[in-house]
Amino acid sequence: MNRLTRYTDNLFFVFLFILPFQTVYLWREPIMNGAKWQYGTIGIYLSSLIVAVAIMLGAIVKANASKKKTIIDMMTTLWHERKSDMFLLLFVLWSGLSILWAQDTALALYTFVKILLAADVFVMTRDLVRRGKMKRIVVVLFVAAAIQSVIGIGQFLTQDSFSSKVLGMSAYESWQAGTSVLKNESGRFLRAYGSFSHPNVYGLFLAVVLILVVSTIGEKSLLFPLFQRGKLLNVVPSSKARFLFIKNWKTSCLPFKNGVPSLRGDCVSPIALAVVQGFCSRTVTFFGILIILLGLIMSFSRLAWGGFALGFIFLAWRSISDIYFCHPGLDPGSTKKNILDSGSKAGMTGRYPLAIFATIVISTVIFTGILHETVFPRFDGGVVDRDGSVVDRMSTYRDAFQIVRAHPLLGVGAGNETAELIRISPHRPIWDIQPSHDVPLLILTELGIPGLVLALCFFWFSLFPIVKTKTPLGDGRAPVIVILLVLIPSLLLDHFLWDSNFGLMFVFILLGLTFDTNYRLKRP
Repeated sequence: MNRLTRYTDNLFFVFLFILPFQTVYLWREPIMNGAKWQYGTIGIYLSSLIVAVAIMLGAIVKANASKKKTIIDMMTTLWHERKSDMFLLLFVLWSGLSILWAQDTALALYTFVKILLAADVFVMTRDLVRRGKMKRIVVVLFVAAAIQSVIGIGQFLTQDSFSSKVLGMSAYESWQAGTSVLKNESGRFLRAYGSFSHPNVYGLFLAVVLILVVSTIGEKSLLFPLFQRGKLLNVVPSSKARFLFIKNWKTSCLPFKNGVPSLRGDCVSPIALAVVQGFCSRTVTFFGILIILLGLIMSFSRLAWGGFALGFIFLAWRSISDIYFCHPGLDPGSTKKNILDSGSKAGMTGRYPLAIFATIVISTVIFTGILHETVFPRFDGGVVDRDGSVVDRMSTYRDAFQIVRAHPLLGVGAGNETAELIRISPHRPIWDIQPSHDVPLLILTELGIPGLVLALCFFWFSLFPIVKTKTPLGDGRAPVIVILLVLIPSLLLDHFLWDSNFGLMFVFILLGLTFDTNYRLKRP
């Protein structure tokens, strides 16, 4: 790996880490009817600047590697080998063309730049996965989610938040109108925001990362290869291996201090390092998962809870069925044996995921029991009616269908749905004008039928190998399917995955991670 490629990768990891922090320079803050038009705001995000630099460095690397290829050759390669890239390119071009007929051209141009950067993020994520950086991406997201959880937990427990321009955080007060709160007989309680603009965004980020971590563990790999030197063991040894190491420690390649084996020195046993590595990585992972899980609960986001429940149930079912019925490490006739025996290969890879699943279930029951006065009302029909979220969503759907009937082919331009609503109803309160809470419908209103078709084609061909293959779910398909299950409620019942800087980038990062599945399924 040359130096320029290494700099590009490191910049991308920095981008992943700071993406949840909404550090932004507000270029435009329009005021309509005496109130701020939130969805017409134009801002320059720090994360976007960092990824733009990484994209430019990556473009230089790609240009040096493909000097002899013409544009026709590259387009032919895209169509025959990567149809998803072809449809992604057409989708980006169509969103750029929509600037021509958009009412607010500055807002359309801003949205086009966001889509262009997100498309490049997809390509860079896929390239990192192809080069074996999948685990590092998960680790960065895991650390970022743990930090966000600590911030969110502190906000809920203290019922206070602080403002920071550096971190891109706003101060929220439970008594202020427009703040997401919990309402019950005891009063109003501030929900956890983290550094995000809404608890639903915060909750989805934690839910996706938590599921991603658990599915990575389920793919028989440790999350943190700590204390690893060279090409030593990258798996936790079985109980038998640990017993033999302790029994024969005097003959092991270990320096001694006061009759006790020490891990210091140049001569270190790989088994010893594997034991320490396994203990440290499991401990860090367990505590990290508990913190993220508590932060997810304190978001009180029904969409995030529902998505996580769907993904977790599917992942638990797949892992248990693999271990007990069709684990690839067992012979067809050995399904009735005790595969969790310490000497079996399935036992080494199965016990840890099952412990994680049990930890999540037990911890969820405990946390829910402690917070039952605020958790259970989220599912009460009367509370939901008073909250007005269902009514608000239905109102945005009616607005969207009104625009689709008027502009079915071209749409109203990228990012211009709320601008069109302001034009149609100039005397309508600005706080009552919101994007449609459904991502496919929102794309249809802004980019028309061609934009929605191109987006769906890109989505389909990105995931086509997962549907086409006949390999078992354990051969790489489960992490992708489970992430999609987590995203479905927010894709169909909210809008931030399309019209916010974080949401758009995050979706394309997750789509880039699907290349891990595609790559493994295509390998001989």
